[in-house]
Amino acid sequence: MEKSKKALISIIVVSSITTAISTSVILHKLSHDRLTNYYIQKKIQKFGDLASLMKQNSKGAPLTFPISENPIPVLIEGFSDHDKQDIIKAINRLDNISDNLNYTIINNENTNIKEYITIQSNPDLKDSRAFGTATFTIDDKNALITYPIRIDIDPRCSQIYDSNGVSLQSYVVKHELAHTLGFEDLTDEKYLNKSIMWHSINSGLEINDFTNFDEDNIKKIYDEYCVEVTPPTRLQFLPPKQKEKDEEKTM
Repeated sequence: MEKSKKALISIIVVSSITTAISTSVILHKLSHDRLTNYYIQKKIQKFGDLASLMKQNSKGAPLTFPISENPIPVLIEGFSDHDKQDIIKAINRLDNISDNLNYTIINNENTNIKEYITIQSNPDLKDSRAFGTATFTIDDKNALITYPIRIDIDPRCSQIYDSNGVSLQSYVVKHELAHTLGFEDLTDEKYLNKSIMWHSINSGLEINDFTNFDEDNIKKIYDEYCVEVTPPTRLQFLPPKQKEKDEEKTM
């Protein structure tokens, strides 16, 4: 009789521990989801209306480029000297509009650098509807676009010019670089001839320069809200009150 009683008590204790562990896991998940949502909403609020024009991770957080004070190496491959000059001008246009964008052209000997952008001529794009593509990895945990980044340009772009004598290649380079800053293609007709990020599959050879609209967007995000992450760090989810306390300690 005494043995049965002890066995029964043991079963009850084990059962209680199991229930406690399950509840703890559920509460942890709810807390993590709440903090994740808080982080995303704060980020969307910071970017304002621009958040809807930017690429997002699977949880809805706008993506940002890992800007730092260090120069961003750019390697240009497969172009003629004349084409390279057009591309450098396009890159400098972006470099000059924001204090926190800092591109530097590198040669083939420096390709051992892990964090860089490659812009290359790619004849295979002739079979697609795109004049250029940007390929990169998205870190879904902290909503960062990470290196290395590859931009492919259709070689025909250097032979197509607008009425001002500017090659399509210049516009395509700026367009693809804007993707690496987090901006998405815009298909709304109201952006036609207003933003280089405007895009339509049936747009033909319409050429849109990099506009004041684009410059204002980049300055707003990368001058006022510079994201200094090099290399990308692990995201820390902190509730508002805890975050305020941490800030007070550092002051």
